[in-house]
Amino acid sequence: MIDLSIVMVTYNHEKYVKDAIESILMQWTQYKYEILIGDDSSEDTTAKILGEYQELYPDKIRLIKRTENIGATKNLHDLLLKTKGRYIAYLEGDDFWSDNGKIEKQISLLECGFYFGIAHANYRVDMKGNIFGETCYFDEPTEITINDLLKTSGIFHTATLMHKNFFLNSDLDFSIIFEAHKLISDYTIACLCLNNGPILYIPDKLSSYRENLSNNGGNASAIIRRNMIGEYEEIITMYSKLESYFDKKYNFDYTKAVRALELISTYLVKKNTTLKHISGFTRKLSYKTKLFTIHLFVRKLCSYIRKKLIVF
Repeated sequence: MIDLSIVMVTYNHEKYVKDAIESILMQWTQYKYEILIGDDSSEDTTAKILGEYQELYPDKIRLIKRTENIGATKNLHDLLLKTKGRYIAYLEGDDFWSDNGKIEKQISLLECGFYFGIAHANYRVDMKGNIFGETCYFDEPTEITINDLLKTSGIFHTATLMHKNFFLNSDLDFSIIFEAHKLISDYTIACLCLNNGPILYIPDKLSSYRENLSNNGGNASAIIRRNMIGEYEEIITMYSKLESYFDKKYNFDYTKAVRALELISTYLVKKNTTLKHISGFTRKLSYKTKLFTIHLFVRKLCSYIRKKLIVF
């Protein structure tokens, strides 16, 4: 029996995928694991590199080479249905694990049986792997429920998550993973897990998330501005699809408002879109979501004013 399935989605990751795989192979663990990799028809040498690793570690690596690009979330969905482990962990092809005891730590906590999953903090690194920051949502171990998630746009990265494998021997339809959004799966995976039980968040930084720090935000063209609005519209639509998937068991109006406020705040600070586009976006929101957005905006404004008065 395999204890852990590590799912890795790759696409044009030739510069980084070795770091990702090596960070798994360097794990000190008593648990048996498989690395299930889906390469989404990369146009560089990623597939070749993956093939070489599969030849070296045929007992650990299962490689699926897509003949055509199917998209990140469809790729992930297919891999998850093929997992064999009792638990599942995630690692993008351009990220890497930072702690050689990650598997041991997370499985040991899961084996206690109190939580459906374990998530953790992570380092933020540049494209060369240099640490420039960290993401840590809680300073001490904290239990997260579905209600906690619904109050935010996200509490943890999927790349930090390890959870019980609910895909094994299941006849449920999990196509929501790619139907909700063609590129983003973090929130959907989090919802699916938390629907089964609470997740324990630990402040240990066990992985590194690679970020492109190049300044690509200076282009003020209408196309980029429209794409920004379109991105938020797709995310709002994602929440509506999740609402339907769970048969309205959970209410995502507050979550939508959090995202709407993000867009408005970005406009006020960076002016990287137009007021016309913002107005068009907010008109599409439901009445309840608009009320939540106004409430959040007023609360944020009051907090800003209080800070200014204290400084004054």
